Amino acid sequence: MMLTQIDILKISGLYEISTKENIMASVMEALENAEYNLTSGFGTKIALSQLRNAIALLQKGYSIDDDIEEIVSEYGDIDKAPNR
Repeated sequence: MMLTQIDILKISGLYEISTKENIMASVMEALENAEYNLTSGFGTKIALSQLRNAIALLQKGYSIDDDIEEIVSEYGDIDKAPNR
């Protein structure tokens, strides 16, 4: 099971902040966040989830500019998103 960006925000304690500020992440931002989380020691599980989500979307034909939260909102899960 892959974690959604909302799951990641809840785990990291940033969910309330993100819902107030309406933070959304593109595939590219998820990759950048994963890199940061891996190199800063913030969280390997979070970084792996970000990488898996981004890779899954890229493999399905989404671009690095597509918004992960919009995709999850529409399909409920990265795995349920159709190929492009």
